[in-house]
Amino acid sequence: MSDPPGNKKQKQTPPHRHPHPQSSIALPTNVHFKCVTININGFWKCILSLPVIKSVSVIILTEHHLSATFRPKEVIDSGWNIRAVAGVPKRRSKQHHHRGGVAILCHNTANLKIEQHHITDGANGSSHQAVSWTIRSPLIASPIHITGVFVSPSEGEVEEFFHTLTQQDHYSDREIHVYADDFNAHVSEELKHHITLQERSTIPPRVGDCHRRHMPPPLDAAAIANTRISSPQRGRLRLRMLSTRSFLILNRRLEAVDDPIPYTLQRQDEATINDYNLVARKHLSKVVGALVTWAI
Repeated sequence: MSDPPGNKKQKQTPPHRHPHPQSSIALPTNVHFKCVTININGFWKCILSLPVIKSVSVIILTEHHLSATFRPKEVIDSGWNIRAVAGVPKRRSKQHHHRGGVAILCHNTANLKIEQHHITDGANGSSHQAVSWTIRSPLIASPIHITGVFVSPSEGEVEEFFHTLTQQDHYSDREIHVYADDFNAHVSEELKHHITLQERSTIPPRVGDCHRRHMPPPLDAAAIANTRISSPQRGRLRLRMLSTRSFLILNRRLEAVDDPIPYTLQRQDEATINDYNLVARKHLSKVVGALVTWAI
C-alpha cells in the first residue's frame, strides 16, 4: 500500500505550499494502496492537474474551505466521490464557504469501501477539524485507517484539540493507521522521546526545519497560558501527542541523503515544514518509500 504521497499546500503567488511526503506501504498481501494528501488552501482546480493524481486511488484534502455537502462539478465529473467535514462558515461569505475543512476523495474505479468517523469539526463549532476514515477492499487483508487533520493557526483551544486526538486511536495493532494533516506546527528535528537508544539505530533519521524561529519550546517550558499560541508551541503539543501515541513523522525520513528538504511552505522570506504525514511506529517497517511532489 502506498500511503499519503506528496502532501502539498498551494497559495497564491508569491507564497507556495507544497505536498506532504508521499509514502509507500507494503501490505500483507503485497498490494500497494496509493494515496496522496494535499493541502489545497481552497484551490480546487489545481487538484486534477497534479501528475501524481493519475496513479492514486484516494486523495486526502486539508483546507478545502467548502461546506461538508458541496461537490465541485469538475471533481465529480472526473470520477471521484467525496466525503468531507467542514470548518466554521466564513463571516459575510457566500454559501458553502467555510474555514479549514478535511476531505477524502475516492475514485469510482478503486473498488474501495470507506467509512467516515467524525472526531470534531465546524458542525460542533470547532475551528479545528479531525476525521478518520476506515478503508476496506477485497484486495487488502486488513482495514487501513487514515485520520485527516486541520489545526487553525489563528484560533485557540489547541491543547484541548490535541487531547481529543490522543484519545481517538482504538484500532487493532494489525491495522495500519496514518495521519495526513496540516497541524501548522513546527517540530524541528527533535526526536520523539518514545524512541529508545536501541531503536534509533534502526529507525532512519529525519531532516527537518531547524530555523531558530521554529524550534519547539523545551520539555520543561511553562504551561501554555495564552488562547492563541505560536507554531513552535503547537509543535511541542504535537511532539507530546506523538510520544503518547508512539507515532513517527515520515517527512524526509526515507528519502535519499542528497534529496532536497521537503518544505511544505515557501514564501519570499521563509521555507519551512509545518504539514506532516505520520505513521504508527509499529508500522514503519511497512513503509517502503517516501517522496515529495509539487503542486503547480
